[in-house]
Amino acid sequence: MEQNWEKYHKGKKFTKIDPSNLLPLPVGWLWSNFDQISQRVTVGHVGPMKEEYIDRGIPFLRSQNVRTNRFDPEGLKFISPGFHIQIKKSTLFPNDIVVVRSGNVGVSCVIPEFLKEANCSDLVIVKQPYGILPSLGAYYMNSTALRLVNAKKVGVALTHFNTKSMAEMVVPLPPIEEQKFLLAEIERLFSIADEIEQTITTSLCQSETLRHSILKRAFEGKLVPQDPNDEPASILLERIKAEKARNAAEVKKGKTLQPKSPKRKIKNGN
Repeated sequence: MEQNWEKYHKGKKFTKIDPSNLLPLPVGWLWSNFDQISQRVTVGHVGPMKEEYIDRGIPFLRSQNVRTNRFDPEGLKFISPGFHIQIKKSTLFPNDIVVVRSGNVGVSCVIPEFLKEANCSDLVIVKQPYGILPSLGAYYMNSTALRLVNAKKVGVALTHFNTKSMAEMVVPLPPIEEQKFLLAEIERLFSIADEIEQTITTSLCQSETLRHSILKRAFEGKLVPQDPNDEPASILLERIKAEKARNAAEVKKGKTLQPKSPKRKIKNGN
């Protein structure tokens, strides 16, 4: 695999990573990093943005648009084509991997195909990975690599993850055909997990609805069959009222409400 590195990795020089402190890999795999398996690792625009947002234009991503393994359009901003050209270093294209660098550090997703061109701030960008399938790279960042991301956090008031840390982030690299198989299997199992989660969620909702229905029927007298020989609640209420009145009278007379203890008869000589 090392011999073919330059052929399949755009002429980048292969730098062997010392695996002594890393887990052993299957045959045919090797340890690499994101700098070696992408065009470059860079960062989104850094600077004030409040005055640059417009109603329509070039999509502008922020950390809130990056969720675990998915792009979230909620709250997406836009900038003018002119400003987009000024900050072209942070231009995004489909298949770029973007990583949150402050706040929810390390969360990653792939830029989807429908975002033909965009821009961003406060994100680390892995430009056009070609040594690893983009989605597989994002899955790795959102799982095994999170431990490494947390180890590389810097800052006190604001925790952030920098470009250098991302460029040097080690990644296990399978052969490309094996990557395709792994990605297909991951997505198949995730689909099953989503179905199970949906079934559980639906069951929980049904269970809660059933609880409310049981209580409603109970207090409407519909939970058990009605017996016409049962004492009406009105008679029970009258008896309770009479008992309360009797107790009140006893208290007013100074008598205790507690049962009296039986008197012991004392015999002479005892």
